[in-house]
Amino acid sequence: MTTFSYKKGKKCLVQTTTCSSGKEFKKMIKIRDTLEWSFYETKESACFGLRSRKHYILQPKKRILVSTGVYIDKMDADLHGQMNSKSVIAYKYGVVVFNAPGIIDADYKDEIKVLPYNYSEEDYIIKRGNAVAHMQITKMLSLQQQKALQ
Repeated sequence: MTTFSYKKGKKCLVQTTTCSSGKEFKKMIKIRDTLEWSFYETKESACFGLRSRKHYILQPKKRILVSTGVYIDKMDADLHGQMNSKSVIAYKYGVVVFNAPGIIDADYKDEIKVLPYNYSEEDYIIKRGNAVAHMQITKMLSLQQQKALQ
């Protein structure tokens, strides 16, 4: 079982993985959120929300790059981030993360940006602070590990 915890005001996530033997392993993911608002909403949240740093107008049938102010300063090589659409935004407004899941590699150090696409016929207004995507931190298997499982 893998769980992530985050304490508001801190700038890191701790991943605790419990193996079938009961042994626990911990990993640290250091995230810098320049606006301090793009983290887990509740203790049970599977993903943390990414919010817009600026105001945007997303025109119909167009995509834009949305700045979040979030950076991953450190993440172990066997982890990666995945960005996905927020279902309520997709359902109500027809706006989705264009390349979902957007992958954030462990060695990526630039600002995390979201690429939403507007499938609707109307402009979609993204205000500063609005949620634009979900992001989850996921463990991945190396090619060697995948081959060993086959």
